[in-house]
Amino acid sequence: MKRREFLRSVVAAGSVAAGNLSKAVSLPSARLGGPATDAATASAIPSLDELAGSWTSGALIENRPSISNFHGSLLSTGNILAIECLTVPPLAQGSELGALSLDGEKLAAQEFRWYPYQVLRRARAKGVEVLTSVRMPFEAAGVLFSVEITNAGEGPRTVEVKVGLDAVVRQYVQKWEWDTPRPVPRDQTDFSSRVVAGPDGGVFLVHDHKSDIDVAFAFRRRPDDLSADARSATWTLHLENHATARLEFVLAAGKDAVLKQVLGWREAFAETWAAAKEQWGRRFEAAFTPDNGQFSGHLPTLVTDDLKVRKMFYASIVSLLCLERTNLSPQYPRVFVTASPRWATSLVYFWDAMMFATVWALLDPVEMRKQLILFLESDIHSCYAIDFCSMHSVGPWYSANDYAIFRLVRTYVSVNRDWAFLNQALRNGQTVFDALDGIALHWRTLTKPPNLLADYGGPEDNLETVPTYKGRTPAWNAANVWMMRSMAELKRKRGDGDQAAQLVAQANELAKAVLSLYVEGKGFWACQKDDGSKVEVRACIDFITTIDTMRSDLGQRRIDEMVAFVNNELWTGNWLRALSLSDQEAPTATRADHGSTGSYDAWPALTIEAFFRAGRESEALARLRSLEPATREGAFGQAHYVAAGQFPTRKAVSFGQDYFESCSGAFAEVIVRTIFGFAPEPDGDWRWSPPHLPGLSGQLKNVRFASKNT
Repeated sequence: MKRREFLRSVVAAGSVAAGNLSKAVSLPSARLGGPATDAATASAIPSLDELAGSWTSGALIENRPSISNFHGSLLSTGNILAIECLTVPPLAQGSELGALSLDGEKLAAQEFRWYPYQVLRRARAKGVEVLTSVRMPFEAAGVLFSVEITNAGEGPRTVEVKVGLDAVVRQYVQKWEWDTPRPVPRDQTDFSSRVVAGPDGGVFLVHDHKSDIDVAFAFRRRPDDLSADARSATWTLHLENHATARLEFVLAAGKDAVLKQVLGWREAFAETWAAAKEQWGRRFEAAFTPDNGQFSGHLPTLVTDDLKVRKMFYASIVSLLCLERTNLSPQYPRVFVTASPRWATSLVYFWDAMMFATVWALLDPVEMRKQLILFLESDIHSCYAIDFCSMHSVGPWYSANDYAIFRLVRTYVSVNRDWAFLNQALRNGQTVFDALDGIALHWRTLTKPPNLLADYGGPEDNLETVPTYKGRTPAWNAANVWMMRSMAELKRKRGDGDQAAQLVAQANELAKAVLSLYVEGKGFWACQKDDGSKVEVRACIDFITTIDTMRSDLGQRRIDEMVAFVNNELWTGNWLRALSLSDQEAPTATRADHGSTGSYDAWPALTIEAFFRAGRESEALARLRSLEPATREGAFGQAHYVAAGQFPTRKAVSFGQDYFESCSGAFAEVIVRTIFGFAPEPDGDWRWSPPHLPGLSGQLKNVRFASKNT
């Protein structure tokens, strides 16, 4: 049976109690590339199914699809059904669970497809077609599994299906860091399993004796064999030609009432299955709805007949929402963690949060305000993130911290016109205004006179994977220029003209020193060592940051050279290299986020913004449209590779790149604040006048500014 015929046969099998798994197979994807056919399409918020990825070959995919449910996340494996990295803090899974075997052989997924609320996998083997879906119950510590097995042969068929139930899940109460704490192989002896018998075939329990956590499985179709010793469930299925059998089961994890929970989900499986999608969709829609009862603000809707720009905007938002967590801390009931499901699953990095500052300020100003106070009361010069499980800071220091937190505060105040926030008292007796003043001038503690440039430490404090990006770096010294000038604006607003003038004078002097790091005629920059010598680094970070912070100082000649450098050495047509292949470190700096094989997902968005600010609006728009293929594999994440063939970009995983990453909000950020011009400044009155962009029709609707909608 051909795949297309198989899909038709699955649909013909009828509605599944689980919500008809098969209906999710046929995503209307033809609309993505061309113009919208009607005004309703242009103005509507897309459904979650419209934002799904495309079917992707298991031979091509590296970073396999993940899902989240606003309390945690999980990662699919190469098996047709199995998962790993199930993480619902403070619970975390080690190893793999749910591996499916067909007639004694583990079955690999041949194709994957990502949806915000589910992962689909399919394969054909031994004369049968297998289609699986995995979902998570909404805001709960659990997993929902559904398997459809169709006889694709010409006669009756009997198959044995076995599913592994080796659920190694532990509770961790210590500080969580980049490496999420998980059970390792040597911990296996701490776990025991048993079957709680019953007329329905029983419940399978795995208990962790170290943390007193239980994982329970319950099955809608009674297994023919449920083995505590083998930790597996087995079914023998007799299938007529073209007939479909369906297996559905649930997992619940926790310390209390786990048995009650898993039985409740089993009995209400269809409702729980449907709710996993429906409530995810409601959360997505709430993000664009004034007075939604969920967020303290809301985002604008984008109305445009340019469906590539539309896809980039809404895919960016849905990717960011995959990092929303509502269960980490009672003090901070909504947090956008930085990554998931492998790493940083409870952390918020200051630098990454900056990538969606305007989006955050619009969507949830109340929570943003509270968390900015937390950031400012932390020792930001000894850490790079906050763990919202333990509420401890996590290090080491990142050189971008000052710039990131200053921009976050400035953006919050500018968007919400919350001037009182600047007078907010902090625990150390300072006000927010005082803290900003200190941040803007912190660079002076990093100088070694007579050199005016600040020394920003080693690679581990900067781009990590690029060993030459260290010392007196262009980007962060340029950020110091901008922070001093921005602080001068705030001081003028308060009537302190003399201090403002002093800051501007210092900024102008530092700007000249920063320009000395530019490699004349080349379009890229150099870092300076202690002995005064310079090391050229052909990286996108300096292009992005210097145009953002020192555009008026650069002059048109330098800007033109910088744009040419990006076009010739970094931009590849559908993605960006963070580091040029011509850079001396390119052969070894191959980590996709900051190296030569690809880029951190925020960098293409911010490069587009830099093109726009450089006066290259048409190029910026073309670049934005060209990135749409990155959405076909699933959510935006930590990094994509530059690739070729069917997928011009590929989600990266090597060297610690995660499936979800909060920097994915950068595309919506740039579309809102630059492409459509919502970028209020902190001083003076502001009226929204979106820029005219030849070749792009559209508008933002329901823009919330200073508590009012425009």
